[in-house]
Amino acid sequence: MTMETLLQFPLFQGMSNDDLMEVVGQTRFEFMKCGAGKVIVKSGEHCNELLFIAEGHFHTETFSDNRSYVLTEYMHAPFVIEPERLFGYSQRYTSTFTADDRCLFFSISKSDISKIIGSQFVFRLNVMNILSTEVQRQKDVLWRHSSGELSQCIVGFIRRRCRYPAGKKEIRITMKQLATELHAKRVNISQALNAMQSDGLLTLSRGKITIPVFEMLLQSEKIAKKQ
Repeated sequence: MTMETLLQFPLFQGMSNDDLMEVVGQTRFEFMKCGAGKVIVKSGEHCNELLFIAEGHFHTETFSDNRSYVLTEYMHAPFVIEPERLFGYSQRYTSTFTADDRCLFFSISKSDISKIIGSQFVFRLNVMNILSTEVQRQKDVLWRHSSGELSQCIVGFIRRRCRYPAGKKEIRITMKQLATELHAKRVNISQALNAMQSDGLLTLSRGKITIPVFEMLLQSEKIAKKQ
């Protein structure tokens, strides 16, 4: 394990060379690799370690509670898989992570993470910042103003379910189900989605919405709110 590898991840940023050397010397790292199409972790599995993806591309799949729709997000390293699930009320993964090409990753056990939190102030502060940011983000989403425009409601529906507000997204959902979720008429949902497709923001296929660049969709929402 090199210090350069650790410094890719926010949890280790800001730590001194001496502190990083101490972590490397006293922590057990499990190194793994995963080929394209292989599942890294599966939704519902117990989270008893932190997984750090150091190289490669992958995607996540997250289902609604009743499995009526699923959101797929395409992402890349460096990435830490659901650190908020290591402690707390529910210590199980909420999404399935699958490699899209050769992924290299390493893990640190929950007990070793607890030791690092106890001995390294900067690491402890980074953990607090990450968890606090996630809590604040979730709360801010709940109180965010909506103009009432259906296209913006659709964007908000997808944004609230994303773990990362960029890159390619796919959501497998019927227009009927999306209409139910947004308390709107199916015909109005169809009109809004087709207008967004005409603007090049997404593409529609049977039971699926594909967003090539999610940042463009968010930017269009910001522009619409200013008008």
